[in-house]
Amino acid sequence: MVEGIQQGLKLTQLHLKELKDFLRSLPHFDKNKILPSCTLEETAIICWRVVKAGAERERLQGLIGDAETSIVSIHGQENNKLQNGKKGLRIKIQKEYYTKPSKRRSFMKTILKAYDPSKDFLRIRDFLIDTFTLYKRPFNWLIDRWNFVRYFGVPVHSYYNVQYFGVPTRTYHSFRDELPFWEERIGIWENEDGDIVGVVNTDNEEPGEAFIQIHPDFTFLYDEMVTYIEEHLADRVGNIGYVKLYINEGTELEQIARERGYRKLGRGIPFLEYTIDEIPEPQLPEGFVIKSVLDEDDVEKRRTAKAIAFGGHYGPSYWPPASAYKKMQQAPDYRKDLDLFIVAPNGDYASFCTIWIDVKNKYGNFEPVGTHIEYQGMGLGRALLMEGFRRMMQYGATRSFMDSNNEFYRKVGFRETLYSYYPWIKYFAV
Repeated sequence: MVEGIQQGLKLTQLHLKELKDFLRSLPHFDKNKILPSCTLEETAIICWRVVKAGAERERLQGLIGDAETSIVSIHGQENNKLQNGKKGLRIKIQKEYYTKPSKRRSFMKTILKAYDPSKDFLRIRDFLIDTFTLYKRPFNWLIDRWNFVRYFGVPVHSYYNVQYFGVPTRTYHSFRDELPFWEERIGIWENEDGDIVGVVNTDNEEPGEAFIQIHPDFTFLYDEMVTYIEEHLADRVGNIGYVKLYINEGTELEQIARERGYRKLGRGIPFLEYTIDEIPEPQLPEGFVIKSVLDEDDVEKRRTAKAIAFGGHYGPSYWPPASAYKKMQQAPDYRKDLDLFIVAPNGDYASFCTIWIDVKNKYGNFEPVGTHIEYQGMGLGRALLMEGFRRMMQYGATRSFMDSNNEFYRKVGFRETLYSYYPWIKYFAV
């Protein structure tokens, strides 16, 4: 294992092109597969990891010179492999910028408070926007997921059997309103000025799952937040508790989870990125037309398309209720002109996607995306995403992100970034 290598660089943008040209010049490095999304410091780190001793290292030092150093923690030899395969080069370098514990941290006061539905949804939404600006990449949830869970996922789950979603269960009820159960489990940490610096929440998808949203200056709260999760979000049956905590790879939260008895599951979820520039015209089979909810709003056709896209073997009693689609339109960041679908010649809704725009950070994301199983393989999903990118551009978006292992998104043009997150699980006595 490579332990605690500390090598970082503060460089100018001029260095970025020079460093990428340097990588391309190395005979042992695949010059055609340098990720365009690599930042300046990421490119510098890649150089240090792949360069060979001798003349190559001397050339690299000549490029960098006496650049001012910052602290970058590189975690583990396994996170620094260069992997070639059908999916192209994936550079698995995970890093986290940190500062040494300081006096400033010792007196940073925080307050844990309960979620107030009347104001905190928008406050957390703004917190997610602001922390994206600080991290300059997906680290916390993005606004598409925050909107979609509250205004579609939770209402849909209220329709299903209580024994599957959330805790605690009430087996003497056939169903329940999931919203208050979801809201009651959200924990909010504020600083002395009343600003949000951390959030704990669930996706309301399965018992015991948990997510942490954190300001980069307040990661010292991680341990306290995990304690909150185990006390308030754990799945509890009899004397057994269970938590599935999703953690960004390469962060100090991994070490905290390991020390508290969590186990990392094998398959992570990568963050993908699409650069929106020149978007080709959507290509549709004859008779198929792209429309938006602004053109027509048939919730029965929309719920049928989504249900058969994601669960074609389920009967209609398991399909999402029409009311959930109406509820989603109440989300603060929902726009009817960005809720798209493709209409087949026979009137079916064959493919669909909903777009969410973060105007401040100039990105747009899809949530959800799907194609009716009877219309898959016809290029409809790709065509709809191309139209989606075109509409994102109209709102000033220059990038789109997706966290998914689905190969479809890579075929459309999403590229892997250096970042991913993994589920960590823990069983404990209660």
